[in-house]
Amino acid sequence: MKPTITKEQAEAIDSLRNGRAAWDNEDFLYAYTSADYSTSPEFQPIASMDLMTLAAALVNGYEVEKTPEKKVRGYFEKTKRTRDERYLAGDIEGKRFHAGALVGICSTLGLLGIKIEGVNA
Repeated sequence: MKPTITKEQAEAIDSLRNGRAAWDNEDFLYAYTSADYSTSPEFQPIASMDLMTLAAALVNGYEVEKTPEKKVRGYFEKTKRTRDERYLAGDIEGKRFHAGALVGICSTLGLLGIKIEGVNA
């Protein structure tokens, strides 16, 4: 199973794997357990992972955690699709409910001063 890691952790792994030293899995695990590497700035995002997550990410690959903006965009798009499906199915109350949720999402983002491409920008 692929673990989900942060964008910073993924960038650190990619940078060390593809850098001039070209780290392999053993290099990562050695550095993780070594005080010399675990405090270095380029390794810091990886040092914040637990050992099993790091090992799973190195062996199985990983997925990068969605940003809050991507999560909101995904929720917005799903709600919009559901609204349209409810309308086509003749479920006017379901359509109104989901249309209200869309207004709520946009209103909340507006109140917070947040612009998200594909939602309210």
